[in-house]
Amino acid sequence: MPKRILYIKGYKLDRQKIRAVFKRKNGESEESYDFKWIKPIINSIPETAYSYVGNGLEPDGHLNLVLVLEDGYDEAALKASDVQTPETLPQGSLKVLTAGVWPSDEQDDDDDDN
Repeated sequence: MPKRILYIKGYKLDRQKIRAVFKRKNGESEESYDFKWIKPIINSIPETAYSYVGNGLEPDGHLNLVLVLEDGYDEAALKASDVQTPETLPQGSLKVLTAGVWPSDEQDDDDDDN
């Protein structure tokens, strides 16, 4: 049976924005210095601002971390409305977040007997 794709809607931790806000220091690897900022960013955002942290797939196949507000199997329904910014989401965090809908890296079998 085909796999059903779970879509997640929320805010991804945008590596390009993280790189723009937090400049690389001498001696830091150009390739992955932005990864060190992910945990502090997530820790600075109250858990009440999102449902869970998920992995979204970019069109190029790379994973991104997403602060998930809503999920479901109907991509069109999720994209039909704008991402609502939770009141508990610090406004400053929007400098490193990008709103959207992504396919999750988790998928379900369409067959309920498994």
